[in-house]
Amino acid sequence: MVITLLQMLLNRIARSLACYVVNVRAWVPYRRENLWQVIEEIATRHRELSMRLSEEIVRRGGTPNPGSFPLENTRYNDLAIEYMASKIVSDLEKTLDAVKQALCNCGDDPQLKELLQQLADELTAELKSLEESSRATESENHADKSAAA
Repeated sequence: MVITLLQMLLNRIARSLACYVVNVRAWVPYRRENLWQVIEEIATRHRELSMRLSEEIVRRGGTPNPGSFPLENTRYNDLAIEYMASKIVSDLEKTLDAVKQALCNCGDDPQLKELLQQLADELTAELKSLEESSRATESENHADKSAAA
């Protein structure tokens, strides 16, 4: 059961929307590079977290399988990064919810509990960072429109 849980989290994190968007290279308009950089950093951290999850799966006698990206992600190809940021926030929230649920159900396994808490902390930090960057981008958009008027 623990390996199944770790596999599910591996799939969610290794094949997150942030990782997908970085792989297909979303459209990044001028002056939105900071938002893109935050998303790239999240994808990099997801690769690192995936390695940790894979190592834990192997340690527990399983074979890691991150699976493939969800087919529905293809509908996000070639969309602007500002639009994608809100979708990535939603994806991160769903993954955080899954980690929190796993934390509640992990029983008396201190190593698993520690790993899940680290994942929850990391996802919370990613959400905060992306939301702050998105707000900054929205503020820039309003400033650009005011200056143009």
